[in-house]
Amino acid sequence: NIYLNDISKLNETEIYCLFYPQTINDIEYLISKAKSQGRTISVRGQAHTMGGQTLPLRKSHQTNYVCDLKYMNHVEYDKYT
Repeated sequence: NIYLNDISKLNETEIYCLFYPQTINDIEYLISKAKSQGRTISVRGQAHTMGGQTLPLRKSHQTNYVCDLKYMNHVEYDKYT
């Protein structure tokens, strides 16, 4: 089992899979995989929240991928793609 927490250490949550992408291709792969399996994705940045905001919702935690951006040094959002 995989468990994640935020900085407060009060929100331990079990997840299905923790993913550390390093390239855009890694993220594309994760999105494709999650979509084909009917799973959701939560994005985790620095995990400095204190209310569990970076953790998946309790009802979906066991089917949820968490995409941890720890090894990405730059992320952009393009609303047209």
